[in-house]
Amino acid sequence: MKRFGLICCMLALTACGQAAVDVADKAAPVTPIAETPKPLTLETIDFSSYSEDLAKFIDLEAGEDKWAAIDKMRLYFAPEDGKTILKTKTSTFDRPDGAVMVYTVLGLKDDSVKAEELFMIFSGPKDAQILAAYGLKQKCHRGENTTNWQSKPCP
Repeated sequence: MKRFGLICCMLALTACGQAAVDVADKAAPVTPIAETPKPLTLETIDFSSYSEDLAKFIDLEAGEDKWAAIDKMRLYFAPEDGKTILKTKTSTFDRPDGAVMVYTVLGLKDDSVKAEELFMIFSGPKDAQILAAYGLKQKCHRGENTTNWQSKPCP
């Protein structure tokens, strides 16, 4: 009986060892790890990749008060029904002579635009800053470019 049990165990181990070899021979292809995005800094922002013309629907005006510009931005990106949850990200860079704000909205429920990113540059002392420059860029759901930011309207 002991001999029978020992033979069964040896056969089972042999079968397991063979299966492991078969799996190793058919290894899944290696998927490259996505590159970690670089942190957003003033030095890494390419302000020329944004379009002031795309931002015209936000109704921003150079020279307006910082808080008026921020209110317009919030109203533009606010969901109309108040029930839609959007993924947003805000980066603010305060400097002695002004500030830069970058506001990103992902997961838009638009059939052509999937994400938008707005930058606003404010100049002046902290208690009296005005909007000096702004621009918007988009990611599109369709068209030739559906992965990178662009300064043209989405099709």
